[in-house]
Amino acid sequence: YYAEKLATLDGAVNMAIINSKLAYVFGAKNKNAAQAVKMIFDKINAGEPTVVYDKQLTESLGEDEPFEFLDRQSLKNSYITTDLLADAETIINDFNREIGIPTLPEKRERMITNEAEALTADSSARITLWDECLRNSIKEVNNMFNTNIGYTFRFLDNGPEVSAEDEELERKFKSWVMQS
Repeated sequence: YYAEKLATLDGAVNMAIINSKLAYVFGAKNKNAAQAVKMIFDKINAGEPTVVYDKQLTESLGEDEPFEFLDRQSLKNSYITTDLLADAETIINDFNREIGIPTLPEKRERMITNEAEALTADSSARITLWDECLRNSIKEVNNMFNTNIGYTFRFLDNGPEVSAEDEELERKFKSWVMQS
């Protein structure tokens, strides 16, 4: 669900970036006028602060306006990339809360402690249910097959602490793999 949303949003971000690049569009009435416009923009893009073109070019064409400029007014208002990226962050945070990864809430004015705690509780609800279900299932498997399977949740704030029992199990597993 979340991957689909992010993939769709990614296409929109790419399109918004491309659309924001369209800053200047010129129409030229002939080949010479088109070449002049290209030269002007090449010089501007090369970093020249002032570009002068031969006015005789336009006069020799016998036309009043050899260049036409399509002005994209309010280009900044159509720049939505930052909004799309903020939406992507919201989707990722929603996913993290869904699977139990603690997520910092968006910075909002006057967010009260209860709201922040509610978001933390929201992010732990599903993983707590998974934990309970998994522990019950493991208990049944251990009883049924006379095994001693177990697990530990490792949360980001506790760090990747490994118990001596876990290290021993890992050593036995590696030894078994090497023999196989």
